[in-house]
Amino acid sequence: MTTPSHSLQLRRLALKHALRTLSPTSFRMLLHLATDACEDTARVWTTPLRLAEDIGSPASLVSETLDLLVERKHMKLWSRSHAALRCYELGPLFVRRSEAPENLPVEPLP
Repeated sequence: MTTPSHSLQLRRLALKHALRTLSPTSFRMLLHLATDACEDTARVWTTPLRLAEDIGSPASLVSETLDLLVERKHMKLWSRSHAALRCYELGPLFVRRSEAPENLPVEPLP
């Protein structure tokens, strides 16, 4: 059985900006979140503990890094549950699948 392939589109300028301004750990976490994000909404549901296990970093460092990425507008905290589960919406780096290409004369969604 074969699994369907999925593609991920990132904006070049936002990627360059993140690469130049973020620490290697922060950049790695941002890319990890991008690979797990929904292609339509650019949102990813996760916990700091799950991310810590995935990338091999302490949970306290992961939590600080998530706060830093939100503070620097690389993503925003979209929702927080009563437990540790959080939903992050990726910012300008991620191109949503349903988003129109930049060369079309349409207004972006709010």
